[in-house]
Amino acid sequence: MKTSIIIPTFNKLEFTKLCLESVHRFTSEEHEIIVIINGSTDDSLQYLKKNYPDLKLIVNQKNQGFPKACNQGMAAATGDNIVLLSNDVIVTQNWLTNLLTCLYHKPEIGMVGPVSNFVSGPQKVTGPYKTIEEMYQFAKEHNKQNPTLWRRTLRLVGFCFIIKRTLLETIGMLDEQFGTGNYEDDDYCIRTTLAGYHLYIAGDVFVHHFGSISFSSEEMRTLLTQNKYLLEKKYGIQHYGPHYNPDILSLLPTEAKTILDINCSIGQYSLELKHKHLEVVGVEPDPFLANLASLVLDKVLIGHIEQLIIPYLPGYFDVILFLNRFSTLKNPVHTLNSLKKLLSPSGVLILRTTNPLYFPHLLDYCRETIPSENGYSATQLNSLLQKANLKSINWVNLTKPLPPQLLPMLEDLATVFTNHSMDGRAFLMQAECIEYVIVAKSAMQ
Repeated sequence: MKTSIIIPTFNKLEFTKLCLESVHRFTSEEHEIIVIINGSTDDSLQYLKKNYPDLKLIVNQKNQGFPKACNQGMAAATGDNIVLLSNDVIVTQNWLTNLLTCLYHKPEIGMVGPVSNFVSGPQKVTGPYKTIEEMYQFAKEHNKQNPTLWRRTLRLVGFCFIIKRTLLETIGMLDEQFGTGNYEDDDYCIRTTLAGYHLYIAGDVFVHHFGSISFSSEEMRTLLTQNKYLLEKKYGIQHYGPHYNPDILSLLPTEAKTILDINCSIGQYSLELKHKHLEVVGVEPDPFLANLASLVLDKVLIGHIEQLIIPYLPGYFDVILFLNRFSTLKNPVHTLNSLKKLLSPSGVLILRTTNPLYFPHLLDYCRETIPSENGYSATQLNSLLQKANLKSINWVNLTKPLPPQLLPMLEDLATVFTNHSMDGRAFLMQAECIEYVIVAKSAMQ
């Protein structure tokens, strides 16, 4: 069985060298390597011709974007399987062996991805290493074949995944409308799922990903916004969001058995709970997203939570998750009161919302580029909980480092607060917090 390994490159030769060296060092299976030089202006072409004469090389005079470069590679591929591999990835011992084993352990699996250090969602694993050689040693221990670490997912990130040729022949190549890149992998995952194939994470494959080497943070933010819009437009949806944060899932009571996930989107959080053999019911207003979620959850109710009657007895659910778009509710107190009745006597509500006092958000207000979901401050959240007769038993501030250039301005504002008999330190704490997560239960308990 032959695997075609496709590596698009745009400059950054130093990363391409590391990538190719690792592929040659750790790939014993029959394979071919196809490198697409995508408008590179460095010495990539000369280096590859000199040092890797057996490569299949495709040269674009201009950067055609990641999706098109991958498609060029797939069109030239002769393998039974296709690996799309970013040039800022270092593969490791047993990487392809374990990916292939996972890919073929069920006929319905169409695509498999590894875990890594720099990736969003449940594929993220933090390794205790500081050098490449330490990483190799970590991966050697990690990459011992272990089927208990394989699990179904609804989304794989496109830095590295393997595709069966039968899937490629069924759904075609990447959608090139995503231009430079981002969200073409989400689109491919959606198409894979709709075609009846499954996606899997091979938890026994760790590869290193440097991540975000081609774009500045501002360029990446713009690309993500633009391409998310393209994805939503393509499928006629408004709020695509395969949100996932393992720290939030860790807040669930260990004895919980029944979960209600409100605004569950494609069900990525809920699927992780299903792996724990819990009963999960989703609520999703968008019919397209609800259809995807229904493929993996016990039941999905279609509609807005403020308009739905939840057909379950009072006290049925041990946990209610409200992790998306809480601040868009028109009557949050009424909704919280209704949900509270569905909780078991020891049940909890886990709520997440954006913090409008996060300093970059405040600057957006000043620029009149206000986000669609404004969120609630800590004071406002406490007020809502009190009105709904709920009490918080755990409160987590999810922080995000601020750009260094904003820190002097922030400290000046904190001083102004302090000089006017206000709590400047509390302001600083809120200014660094991008989201709040609250675990609450009935105040009567």
